[in-house]
Amino acid sequence: LITINYGATNINDLEADSNVFYAAGMLNTGINITIAAHVEKIPDYLFYSQTTSAIPNIARVRQYTDGVGLTIGDYAFYGCENLVQLSCYIIGVGDYSFYACVNLTGALNLSFVQTIGDYAFYGCESVSSLTFYDLMTVGDHAFYNCNSLTSLNIPQYVERIGDYAFAEGVNIEEILFEAEDCADFTENSQPFYNLGNSVLNTSVTFSDTVTHIPAYIFYSEYESVICSINSLTIGENVQSIGVYAFFYCTDIEEISYNAVSVEDLTRQSNVFYCAGVENSGITVVFGEGATRVPAYLFYGASNSSPPAITSVTFSSTITEIGNYSFYNSVDLVEIIFNCIELYDFTENSAFYHAGYYTNGVTVIFNEGVTRIPALMFETNYLGGTGRVHLSSCLLFTSAAADDLIGVDLGGGRIIKKKRGGGGGGGGG
Repeated sequence: LITINYGATNINDLEADSNVFYAAGMLNTGINITIAAHVEKIPDYLFYSQTTSAIPNIARVRQYTDGVGLTIGDYAFYGCENLVQLSCYIIGVGDYSFYACVNLTGALNLSFVQTIGDYAFYGCESVSSLTFYDLMTVGDHAFYNCNSLTSLNIPQYVERIGDYAFAEGVNIEEILFEAEDCADFTENSQPFYNLGNSVLNTSVTFSDTVTHIPAYIFYSEYESVICSINSLTIGENVQSIGVYAFFYCTDIEEISYNAVSVEDLTRQSNVFYCAGVENSGITVVFGEGATRVPAYLFYGASNSSPPAITSVTFSSTITEIGNYSFYNSVDLVEIIFNCIELYDFTENSAFYHAGYYTNGVTVIFNEGVTRIPALMFETNYLGGTGRVHLSSCLLFTSAAADDLIGVDLGGGRIIKKKRGGGGGGGGG
């Protein structure tokens, strides 16, 4: 058997023991299947064989013209390891449909697919790229061990991603996550288990369409098998971040935070638990447009668990820094303030223990800063045991100070810049 022209529209789903194409095409270079445009479904188990050695030798599955929309039934091409090409107008993929099609090669256009079943492309290790657009649901283990993928785009309307859906994507270098409100995960979900661990340079971007970063999305259960994210970008419309979202992402080096206003977190959120501890530290930059830092964002419960933040830059639009947001940031060496109007602190806990493991924190207030909030670095918290370890404080005064109007230091004192003097001053 060399060619199958498939035009059937009313075939009922088959069973596992049907074995319709048992050992078909085994003595040639592979069967080419052409599916007519009017076909709506490939039945369950159509090309399935109970005997591994008798799986039909299918090489290509194609539609030459766009059809009405094709659904691939459960187990339809299960184990067809010689299948190299899939080119159809597909709108649905069932459970185990292309399980272990290890030679399915190149780019898969799944633009019109809304639902992908459990284990649908499990072990399709030669697939190099995926195109989604209408996607809403991805099943458990759907793309497990698709280890030739180098990039991934999760589109806006995705509502659910199953357990281990993209696990072992060890060569993925870039993820663009656009899902507006994807459902939270659990500690057992691990949809991106072992992400990027062959490239060690993966970037993850949550686009401006995202309003919620799901709980446990890049959670790593074991320190030895982590999601190897190097850089992280958080879009401006994110309003909430789920618990344990980046737990044990120990390779993070850069965080670009652009969210305008995110709900406060809690002591139990542990969003960035141990993030960045395997590299030289994390540089955090709050972009123009971000207005507040939520409470407990980079909270570390103890000196051994905080994210390894070394540098923080606050944009001019930041007006509020939440309590405990940098609590136990013991690796911090630099804070750069560009905040034009930052609210006073009600507690002095935002930077508790900052710089404890370093030679101290250099704090820079750049030009444009009009006031330094009260209690920002006040050191009497818990009898002084949690003091901020400042090494130097550089105040680059604004045009207001140039005109001898002065700079408000949060109810402390007024510093005026000397005429003809340099741009710095201040003390630690």
